[in-house]
Amino acid sequence: MKRFLRLTFYLSLVCLISVSARPFSNLDQLHDYVQKKIKRNGEVLQIRSRTIGDAGVQFLSQSPLLQKVHTLVLYETGISDQGIRALSQSVFLKNLKTLDLGHNQIGNQGAQFLAESTSFPVLENLSLYRNKISNDGAFALARSKNLAHLKSLNLSFNRVEDPGAFSITKTSNLPNLEKLYMTDNSLTQKGKDACIRFEFRQQFKKLHQKGALNNLTGNYIGDQGVLALLKTPFVSQITELDLTENNLSDAAVQYIFNSQKLLSLKSLNLTRNHITNHGALTIARSDKLKNLTELVLNYNFIGDEGAEALAKSPYLAKLEILQLEENSIGSTGEKKLKSSKFLQNLKKTIFGFH
Repeated sequence: MKRFLRLTFYLSLVCLISVSARPFSNLDQLHDYVQKKIKRNGEVLQIRSRTIGDAGVQFLSQSPLLQKVHTLVLYETGISDQGIRALSQSVFLKNLKTLDLGHNQIGNQGAQFLAESTSFPVLENLSLYRNKISNDGAFALARSKNLAHLKSLNLSFNRVEDPGAFSITKTSNLPNLEKLYMTDNSLTQKGKDACIRFEFRQQFKKLHQKGALNNLTGNYIGDQGVLALLKTPFVSQITELDLTENNLSDAAVQYIFNSQKLLSLKSLNLTRNHITNHGALTIARSDKLKNLTELVLNYNFIGDEGAEALAKSPYLAKLEILQLEENSIGSTGEKKLKSSKFLQNLKKTIFGFH
C-alpha cells in the first residue's frame, strides 16, 4: 500500500508541479516535515503553497501524528476531491477544530465528502476559499448533520449561485454558524442580500443574549438589517426598539409596520433616518402597531402630507409621545396635528415646525 501511495505521489507531483514553487520530493520528506512540525506544536499543522496532492493528503490522513491536531492548514497544496475523500475518512482527526483547505481544486464532491464525514465531530472553522464549489456543494454543506459545531464557513471565490447561498443562510443544520464568507461567487443582489441578512441575524442573536437588542442606535443596519431583525425568533419579545441613525428608508418603515412580530411594541424611535411622506403614510395606514405609546420621528424628511396622514390615523390613538422635530412640516401640517381627534392622548409633543 505504501509503495502504491509513493507511486501515486510522484505522479501527482508531476501533474501539480506548477501549483507550488516548493513541492515535496517524496512522501518520506513529507513525513519528516510533518514530524518536525508536530514535535514543535502538536496541536497545529500548517502546509502552505507546497504541493502534496491527493496522495500526500491520503498519507497524512493515515498518520497518527495528527491525533492531537486542533488546526490543520493545507492551503494551496494541490488537493482535489479524492484527497478530501481520504481526509474525510481519517480516524486521527477527532480533535480538529479548524480546517483550512483554501486555494485547492476541491469541487462539489469534495464538499459532499466533508458534509457526510463523521471524522470531524468538533470542527468549528472550515475554509474552502478559492476552490471549485458550486450550488451542489453548498446544498451538501447545508444538509449536513455532522457540522453542527461549525461557527465559521468560508466559501469565498467559488462558483456558488443564489440557490446555494439561500440554502446555507436558511439551514437549521448549522445552528452555531456565526460567520459566512461568500465574496466573489456568482451571486446576484438577492443572494448577496441573503448573506447580509444572515450576518445581521447572528449579530442580533448576540445582542439578544446580552439583553441589548432593543437598542440598535448607530448600527447602520439599513433596510436589509431590519428584514433580518424581523426574521429573528425573539423580536416578538421586544416592547421598545431604538433604530436611531440606521440608514433606514421608507422600505424599512413598511417592513416594520406590516410585521406581525411587533404587536407588543410600545416605543419606537426612528430618529435620523431617511423617512419621507411615503413612510409616514405607511405608518398611518398600519393597524399592526396600534399599541404604540411613543413614536419618535425626529430628523427625517416628513412634510405636511405625512403629518396630515398621521393626524388622521385611528391606529395611533394610544400615542402619548409623538416627536417630529427637524422635519419639513409647515403650518398646514401643524394645524392638522394639533386638531387631530385621534391624537388626544398626547402628553408630550415635539413637532419642530418650519
